[in-house]
Amino acid sequence: MIYFLNLSIEQLRTIIGIVAGIVGILSFIWKWLSWRQQRFQRWEEEYKKHSQLIGRDIHQGFDRGYILASCEYINGQLIYRGPRETEALKKAGICYIEQARAHLRSGYPDLWALYKEAQDYSLKICEKIKTIIYLYEEKVLNTIQGTFPDLPKSDKWSPSNLLAFYLPHRVLSLIFWEAFERSRGRSTGTFKLKEKIVEMVDQRGIKQRMKLTELWFSGTGIARGQKQTMERLRLLIDNIISNPEIQNLTREYFKLQEQLAHNEAAEKLERKIRDLWIRIQGGEKLKGSCNLCPPKP
Repeated sequence: MIYFLNLSIEQLRTIIGIVAGIVGILSFIWKWLSWRQQRFQRWEEEYKKHSQLIGRDIHQGFDRGYILASCEYINGQLIYRGPRETEALKKAGICYIEQARAHLRSGYPDLWALYKEAQDYSLKICEKIKTIIYLYEEKVLNTIQGTFPDLPKSDKWSPSNLLAFYLPHRVLSLIFWEAFERSRGRSTGTFKLKEKIVEMVDQRGIKQRMKLTELWFSGTGIARGQKQTMERLRLLIDNIISNPEIQNLTREYFKLQEQLAHNEAAEKLERKIRDLWIRIQGGEKLKGSCNLCPPKP
């Protein structure tokens, strides 16, 4: 205190100026830190919302029904569904699938690896299923066409322009399922021949009535023609059903379907993504980055 009393006015003014400057600098630093803290808090709030938004699409968009391929033989037709593309997912309401993929790829490499493994596995099994079905159809249709070269195919029952015909999809379907059941010592249905009066109009516009025979299997019509032709067709189809090679193809198909259903990588991915979504809902920030991430201050 005595020291300050001995200072001149100019010296006191200098000291006061220095102190004021220091206070001003400290005040500026404090305001800057407060502003930065507020920006960081706003970013955390925005990123939390971003995590919720993208996390929801990770949870929904990486469902096995979207990311895996499937391949089934239904009613004599091969139905293949590949992994859903971006546009298909957006139409399903998963609008941020690209950002979801980016976050998984950059922030969760273990989950991304599981996703690729699960998808590749499903694609591989589907290719095997396709090969089996193509081989099965080729063998069956070539056998029928080789035996009945003049019996035309039809895509609908009772076509207006055909007296004699067979429906390849129905024939393929019944042989496939019956061959599989018969390979296990069982049977799913029986054949039946029905007489049918068919009325046709020829090129001259004259109506003609003809007595034909229809071949049915367990309530489903599969062919129509002369009685002798239908009896021969029934015997041929029955022989194809009993063919060990055809039965082996059907058994292999169902083995592959079991493998397709038990995708271990997909099951692990499903559990891990469900756990991740639970943590994000609890406030955990999403790892990784995408083009919509709020810029960190």
